[in-house]
Amino acid sequence: MKNKQDELLVYKEENKELRKLLWLRHAIGHILYGDDGELQCNTCQIDFKEDSVDEISMKFLKQNMKKIRSNQS
Repeated sequence: MKNKQDELLVYKEENKELRKLLWLRHAIGHILYGDDGELQCNTCQIDFKEDSVDEISMKFLKQNMKKIRSNQS
């Protein structure tokens, strides 16, 4: 059985991998920056490595609202 510290390490690694997958999936129509281990989108200013989940969610929402407004014009 794993101890709590081992579980936290597993969660940390899984979180890191999921953020990378989300960043890669986000690439469609966006300019990504990934040098030196960074996971950033220069189009909508999301930092998939450093931003909190709430910050990423809000930036996605802002980007989607911007798309909706531009499609209504």
